[in-house]
Amino acid sequence: MLLEKLEGDIASVDDLTVCIEALENFHRMNMVHGDVNRYNFILGRSKEPAHVHLINFEHAEPYEESKALAEIQSLSSELAETTGRGGSVIVDGRV
Repeated sequence: MLLEKLEGDIASVDDLTVCIEALENFHRMNMVHGDVNRYNFILGRSKEPAHVHLINFEHAEPYEESKALAEIQSLSSELAETTGRGGSVIVDGRV
């Protein structure tokens, strides 16, 4: 397990192509993420084109084609989500 603070931006629907690529790379490792939401895709802007870090794997599980397909199909709507669902909880100004 690697823990590090990642600097970058939270993904949006504008980043769909690179997020699909990151998720498909994870699926090729015979895993499904299990918690695909915009806060689990961190965009590093230091390189062109932008690259994506996929984070938070506590719900990851062995690959099942139907689950992998569902993750890919839901990604666009998850990246468009703006309610904060899946983001950090902030209490008294602290994460």
